[in-house]
Amino acid sequence: MTISLCRLVRLIPLIARALLAVACSAPAPFPLAEGSTAATDEQDAQLEVTLEPPSPLHAAPPVVRIHIKVTNLDEDLPRIEPDRFVLIAGQIGPAHLGQLARNEISGALSERIIPTLEWFELDDTVVLAPTEKLHAGEIYSVASGAPKFSEEIIVMSDDPIDHLDLLWPPGGVASQGSTARVAVWCGTTELPAITQSAALFPTGEPATLVRGATAQGRGHECVHLEPAGRPADLHAIAPPLLVTADGDPQGRVEPTALRADGPAFAFTPLSCGPDEVAIGPGCGLVADDRIYLRAPAMPLLWAVSTPQPPTMLGTVMATEPEEHGVLSPLPPASAVTLLVDVLDPAGHLESTAHHLTTLAPMPHVIVNEVLANPVGEEPEQEWVELYNDGLATAELGGYLLTDIGGEVVLPEANLPPGAFALIVNEGFDETSDYDPPPASGTMLIRVAKLGKGGLNNQGEPLKLHDQEGNLLSRFPAEPKPKSGLSVMRVDPRAPDGNESSFMRCPELPTPGQHNLSDPG
Repeated sequence: MTISLCRLVRLIPLIARALLAVACSAPAPFPLAEGSTAATDEQDAQLEVTLEPPSPLHAAPPVVRIHIKVTNLDEDLPRIEPDRFVLIAGQIGPAHLGQLARNEISGALSERIIPTLEWFELDDTVVLAPTEKLHAGEIYSVASGAPKFSEEIIVMSDDPIDHLDLLWPPGGVASQGSTARVAVWCGTTELPAITQSAALFPTGEPATLVRGATAQGRGHECVHLEPAGRPADLHAIAPPLLVTADGDPQGRVEPTALRADGPAFAFTPLSCGPDEVAIGPGCGLVADDRIYLRAPAMPLLWAVSTPQPPTMLGTVMATEPEEHGVLSPLPPASAVTLLVDVLDPAGHLESTAHHLTTLAPMPHVIVNEVLANPVGEEPEQEWVELYNDGLATAELGGYLLTDIGGEVVLPEANLPPGAFALIVNEGFDETSDYDPPPASGTMLIRVAKLGKGGLNNQGEPLKLHDQEGNLLSRFPAEPKPKSGLSVMRVDPRAPDGNESSFMRCPELPTPGQHNLSDPG
């Protein structure tokens, strides 16, 4: 169905959402690589497929735009519309093309269709822009039922270029009141100074990608998108490749579709407790090398730094309503100034400065990983991993580990900074052949009973308290464990209260060492 210049993209059952496909004219920011030319059955039209950025079809980048140039079309026929083309995961055959031609797409085929934005370029070229990254080493098919046409693309197996993931706005949706910083993408390494032209669709309105999470430039591992004006009908997708003024590639930009939607928000600052300090519209609990941040009941983007010289802290993060975050590293026992930029979904930017004093070095013991459902004997081979993420040794004697069935008191033991310990049952066999053994040198803290008859194989919440009863760390019941797979914290400083802080181990458990998803 055609609605002016905008077309509705096919509903993809796997992701259960609809995107808008668009048609407009906009110059290509990159030259195109040599592609393939294929004849079709519609009046001998020729279709040439090329990729942006330039790449051979057998080594396509995972973030890509596909250009389909239509030539030799009979002048009496209408031009081929962008919504005739789809991108399909895997190979296809004549029967699939027949489904596309009849517009009778089976459920199995529809689940393989990749969501794209679609538009015309220079009147004879259709552009397909996938709105998700393509998988390394996989085959994809560019296809059309009218004219009947297909071309295979193979994604490169190893990509030497870093990826920048969309951090803001949540879900790619910008508020209708959004003004400037429409989107923020962040990677893991510092970027050089970048100011790169982009475009918004369907209008083709000019925009710019600029280094930094905000207009103040904080967060040099990020870029933000600034439209030239206030887009009335925002529909945007970033260029697939971030480059310097000299054309040097710096990162592939996650191709999430951005759109204007939803109500406008305004800041609603929290009321801070007596042991907290105000940090922008949120509240912070000051420790030694970190501040535990409590966010208001609205999604926010935070860019926090300490002024030069020297810059120790440079944190960019997004928080969901009432989520928690950690600002680190900070110098312990020191007077610190925080420069804080906070962006809300309506595009309001609040910049504040906060002066505070950090505490002396202290331990920070967390529940880092739990194996509740081992392959070996239960409950003997179950364990709870502790990690000291602090700057001082923790004296564990008298600590309490509690679960639904009760609590266990830890015996005397000293856990140095950066060290791991496993709380295990007295019958734990570290040489068992069924589950990964603890890393060499890992401290084993043997207790008479871990859990009430063992840890629950379906998962259960755990809490760790110090000798004074202060809550140090919490571990959730979700995600549920699986046989032989642990549940782990994604990063030692991932806050307890966030669902995104925990995941099921994708491979084997890692007792006594950093988790697989933890860069440490």
